[in-house]
Amino acid sequence: MEFAEKTAQMSKFISKLLQENFGKGPESVHVSFSHPYVVVYIRNFMSATERVLMKTKNEDTVQKTRDAVMESLTSNITTTIHDLFDTDIFEFYFDWNLHNKTGVFVAVTQQLDHSFAIQSSFEGKNRLLEEIDLISQSVQKSPAIQECYQLNERTFVNVREGLLIPIEKELIRLGHEELLVLTKRNLEKKYLHSNSHFERILKRKIMDVFVDWNFELDKSIIVIITTPPQPTQIIRQAQ
Repeated sequence: MEFAEKTAQMSKFISKLLQENFGKGPESVHVSFSHPYVVVYIRNFMSATERVLMKTKNEDTVQKTRDAVMESLTSNITTTIHDLFDTDIFEFYFDWNLHNKTGVFVAVTQQLDHSFAIQSSFEGKNRLLEEIDLISQSVQKSPAIQECYQLNERTFVNVREGLLIPIEKELIRLGHEELLVLTKRNLEKKYLHSNSHFERILKRKIMDVFVDWNFELDKSIIVIITTPPQPTQIIRQAQ
């Protein structure tokens, strides 16, 4: 099966899965695959019930419900990625931007096919790392390890490890992971969404920013979705 056909099948599967479990499917599902990351970007996705809850300021209820549903869907999604792309899945992350009606899934796979290897060097990378480090310091602390990658002309992935501070570790030990996720999500996304430097650093408009955590691994994934670069930028990068 050709790679484009695999990504098309993955998009169709995700769209159908969301429709069956939420009562409404997304307008579009775009799959990007650069080893070791599979990034699924979902647009215009919100059920009628969720729209009512959002209008009545019940965003946390929508978020908690989606988190609960995703717990039951994660295994199905990772199994399908494994079957289509013939690779093991080591980690899985997801996040929603409810006001934009968008979402993202990120699967971390075993790196096998180097023909789809990720781009680890891109214009503005060091400045982007510095900016995200400043945000990390404002919310918790600087990560012990941090790296940024460009999957394609519109998708950037930031990976941070070693973020948890002692009080967060204690909350996890006491079984308050859900509270910690909601708190970190609200706080960190305020900084990420209001950041005025990302567009200047990447030289393109920011469409969406997503973030999720794996507390067991003390690891976080940030996904930045942008508009395509201007033609002059493409020419400059090719030179």
